[in-house]
Amino acid sequence: MSSKIQAQAIKFWQAIVSAETAGAYAKALDVTWTILKEGAILLWLIICLVLVFFDWGYDTATGAGRSVRAWFEGLSQAESTDIASETGKQLVAASKASLSSTISQARTQLGLPDKKGEVAPNTPSSVDSAATPVATVPTSTSTSTPASTSTSSASPSSSSEK
Repeated sequence: MSSKIQAQAIKFWQAIVSAETAGAYAKALDVTWTILKEGAILLWLIICLVLVFFDWGYDTATGAGRSVRAWFEGLSQAESTDIASETGKQLVAASKASLSSTISQARTQLGLPDKKGEVAPNTPSSVDSAATPVATVPTSTSTSTPASTSTSSASPSSSSEK
């Protein structure tokens, strides 16, 4: 009976230390890491999307509220010196200022256009590379020179609109 146990133990040990087993476990770990990494990226993008959605909802709701308030104040023509109203305005302004950078970062992560309709760059380096004077250097091909000149002339006007 001990010879059967010993023979099975040898087979088991050989299966564990074989190169095929090590390769299978290494591939399984690689696939698991890829799944976890891609899942984390997906979760982050969903969080960014939720932030952008709430920002849009907030802007829509406050815009509608301001329109109704303007309409109502136009009807009553009464001046208000309500301290609570002023405090509310200051709280809204402070909240909006603190969330604007978070929303901007979420839009950048998602590659969505900002509130002015311009597409947010994916990285800060892409902003620098688009504004470098390398685009204005003429090349040997005459068709690429007007395109690079028009691109460089469009950049200052778009930066002045900001």
